[in-house]
Formats: sequence, C-alpha cells, structure tokens
Amino acid sequence: MPALDQYGVRGLRALLDDNAMVDLELELLTDWWTDGSAGHPSNEIRRDLLDAAEALGAHHVKISGDPWNPDRWITEFGALATDAADAGTRVALEFLPWSNIRTVHDGLRLVEAADSPAGGLLIDWP
Repeated sequence: MPALDQYGVRGLRALLDDNAMVDLELELLTDWWTDGSAGHPSNEIRRDLLDAAEALGAHHVKISGDPWNPDRWITEFGALATDAADAGTRVALEFLPWSNIRTVHDGLRLVEAADSPAGGLLIDWP
C-alpha cells in the first residue's frame, strides 16, 4: 500500500486526523473466495488490507468479485468476516450491476446466509 509505505501507519493516521477523516473505508479485495489457495496473490492483498484496517481503525474493507459459486462464497465470506473481526473491522460486499452479484437481493442472500456480524452489504450512494 503506497500511502503506508510513504507515511507509515502513524503518519497516515495523523494525516487522516488532521483532515478530520473519521470514517475510513479500505478497498478493494477481489478474489477473496480463493483464500487457502497457496500462493494466490489475493492472500497477500487480504493480509495487507486487514493489517492496514486494524492499524488505521478502518470501519470496513470493501470487497467485490465476479465468479459465482454460492456455496463456496457463503463459506469464504464467513471466513473473511471472521478474519476481519479479528482485525477489529468488518467486510462490506458491494453489489455491482456488471458483476455476478448484481442486485441488493443477490447481496443480501449471500450476507444473510453467511450469518456473520462482521460481514455486511455495502450500498454505495452517490
């Protein structure tokens, strides 16, 4: 994460505080359903985002994705939400019209089935 590399956690937190940034969202994790696949690039991004969220006090980490395997996504979303809770944050699934989670209903089905208090649905409002 370039900003963390340049400023460090304390420096970045100070910049956020100096500019009255109270709600912090980190993005974007894709391929989050592949956790456990040894050496998969998303594993490093996942660790980096959750570490940054913990260090900076982010409200949530935004996720999205394209392939759709409902049973696997429910399991992996629940596991990711557990990891997020361990880092003191949450995960927010953003539904997008060009992805396989196109509607609020699709997103709600996944989030409700995963049944994790650290996972939710993000509705991005203009």
